[in-house]
Amino acid sequence: MPDPELAFSFNELCVEAAVKDDRIQAALWVSPKPSDEDMTAEALTLAGEPGVAGPEAEFPAGRPGGRSVLRPVLDRIFASAREHGLVVHVHTSPGAASDIDEIGQLVDWYADDVRCTSSTSAAG
Repeated sequence: MPDPELAFSFNELCVEAAVKDDRIQAALWVSPKPSDEDMTAEALTLAGEPGVAGPEAEFPAGRPGGRSVLRPVLDRIFASAREHGLVVHVHTSPGAASDIDEIGQLVDWYADDVRCTSSTSAAG
């Protein structure tokens, strides 16, 4: 996401739509990147709102320092999902096979008590 603030800016609108129409469920845009931590924390304050299905995050390949640099924010995202009984949706990079070990870490760290789905992003 070239401008993460743009993606985050839609969270309240999505929740508002989900509250007004029970046919709509909102996915909260979140990011495990440390630079997006404040925006993610703000987004997670909406996790308990009616109609929220769960947080959704891009999981870009090739993070310097590996996934360990993302772990504190990932812990916060998955803790919020656990608290509210939500499903975390993760977008992998194009050619997602390169991310399989990284996604495996999420399973190791969180799958005992948080549901998670994944899809591949169309563009990188």
